[in-house]
Amino acid sequence: MVGVDAARGLALIGLIAVHILPEETETTGEPTWSYLLFAGDSAALFALLAGVGLAL
Repeated sequence: MVGVDAARGLALIGLIAVHILPEETETTGEPTWSYLLFAGDSAALFALLAGVGLAL
């Protein structure tokens, strides 16, 4: 259960980072590292863990 809670916390931090931090740098227009790391993956992980939580 600790691993599921830790993964859920990581997914939540990723979702917050994607929505709060900027998507691209102002000078070059390239995506930021936080956007590349968390975009899409956090939402999928959070949905997967919601299903695991319901199954338990």
